[in-house]
Amino acid sequence: MGETVKFPREDYNNFLELFLFEKKAEGRAPRTISDYKLHVSMFFKRFPRTLRSEKDLRASVLEIPIF
Repeated sequence: MGETVKFPREDYNNFLELFLFEKKAEGRAPRTISDYKLHVSMFFKRFPRTLRSEKDLRASVLEIPIF
């Protein structure tokens, strides 16, 4: 497994922008970039405690219903 990086809530947007920049550089379509931004933002709004620890992140991801 990769290294776990913990970061404060206020840095969430910086990491999201870096992620989106990388996806643009990979050649992802504008609609895909927009969808990434929407869904990642919605996830962190629904699970605000997610960034406190790896345990909280795992619990939040497992709580999402899969259709």
